[in-house]
Amino acid sequence: MSLLDTQGAFIIGGLLMLNILGLNLNLSRSHHELSSGYVSQRAADELIAVMQNDFSKIGHRVTGEEPIKVFDSTHITFLADLGDDGSIDKIEYSLSDTTAPAQTSNPRDRFLYRSINNAPKQGIALGVVGFELTGFDFRGNETIAVDTIRTIEISLEVEATDPIGETYNRSIRHAKISPVSLGL
Repeated sequence: MSLLDTQGAFIIGGLLMLNILGLNLNLSRSHHELSSGYVSQRAADELIAVMQNDFSKIGHRVTGEEPIKVFDSTHITFLADLGDDGSIDKIEYSLSDTTAPAQTSNPRDRFLYRSINNAPKQGIALGVVGFELTGFDFRGNETIAVDTIRTIEISLEVEATDPIGETYNRSIRHAKISPVSLGL
C-alpha cells in the first residue's frame, strides 16, 4: 500500500467521522425538541383537566347567591363545594404579569394562579403565555354578566420555559364547560 493510499484512507475516514458526528448532533437536537414539545403539551393537558374539574363544579351546592363573583377575560372567582363535603369553597383563578416567573428564560411566560378560600395565591403552572376566559349566556351569546353566564370557554396557551435555538415550543388548548349548577 502506498503513502497516497494511506492518506486517502485517512481523509475518507475523517469525512466519515464528521458525518457521524453531525448525525449525532442532529439526533440530539431533534430529541430535545420533541422532549420540550411533549412537556408543553403535557402541562397544557394537565392544566385544562384541573380547570375542567373545578369549573364544572361552579355553583355546586351553592344556594341563595350568585356562584360566580368575578369574571373577566383573565380572572374568575366562584363558589362551589369542591370537596363535596358540604362546605362552600371560594375558588379564584388569575394570571400574573410577565415579571413574576423571573427564573425562566422565556420573556412571555407567566404564572397561572389558583387560590382556594382566600389562601395565598399559588402558581399552579409555569409557562402559561395565554389564558383567556369567555362567558356565554343560555343562547350562546358572549357575556361578562356573572348572573347570566351558563357556559365558560377556556383558551390556554403554554410555552416551554427554555428555548430550542430561539423558538419556544407551544401548545394551545381550548375547553368549553357548562356547569350543571348554572342551569341551561
